[in-house]
Amino acid sequence: MALFSRGGARARTHHPPKGASSSQLRVLTLATQAAEQASLLMVMLDTFVALEKLIQHDRADDAQALAAKRDGLCSLMRSLNGEMARQVDGLVVTTGVLLQCVVEGEGMR
Repeated sequence: MALFSRGGARARTHHPPKGASSSQLRVLTLATQAAEQASLLMVMLDTFVALEKLIQHDRADDAQALAAKRDGLCSLMRSLNGEMARQVDGLVVTTGVLLQCVVEGEGMR
């Protein structure tokens, strides 16, 4: 079963094994956080693509009305793009720390 899907489903909840050490809990927490961040990024990317399609749609008979809407949609896309960049940065940090934990032997045993 996948941890996340394109449909925007949230990451599965993982329960720590009985008797898990603090380092195992840390790895599980980081892995869950990374999965949730990746899931959110997929939803944001789908939203970005949908907005992009709305902006690209152009018919000659409604060009003036569409121009006003397009300005608002472009503003929304810039905001979404900024948030996606923030989420990517967070995912990079989370997976970097997770990798460091695994390399240092703090993985699940």
